[in-house]
Amino acid sequence: MRRIERKAFHFAAAADCVDTWLWRADADYEVLSVHKNQTVIGSDGGAVTLMLEKVPSGTAIGSGTDILSATMNLKSTADAEVAGSLAAGASRRIPKGQWLCADFTGTQTGVAGLGVTVVLIRTGDEPRNSGF
Repeated sequence: MRRIERKAFHFAAAADCVDTWLWRADADYEVLSVHKNQTVIGSDGGAVTLMLEKVPSGTAIGSGTDILSATMNLKSTADAEVAGSLAAGASRRIPKGQWLCADFTGTQTGVAGLGVTVVLIRTGDEPRNSGF
């Protein structure tokens, strides 16, 4: 059954903006959209960005497959929703068992109230209820 799902992730302060494992796919999925918004933009002199990637177990964050065609700028306008640009084809499909991960670059100084919403469609079988 194909079902649309939304996953929301929140990073309250700059200290929370570290590479992290967000969610493990319990079936096959395809990413339909990614949006971010933040209350305070980054203030570091260099690039401050976020990339979402799919990462198999045993692989380091940063070595997975990018889901977006470009990083999301965390120094853009505060309190304004920004849509991420999706990578083409298979890059945005997350196989069962792989992880959706956040890969931050730069020094996240000043970033606060970052929210990221990922909309996906389940393309694989429903997980079976084991009765527990």
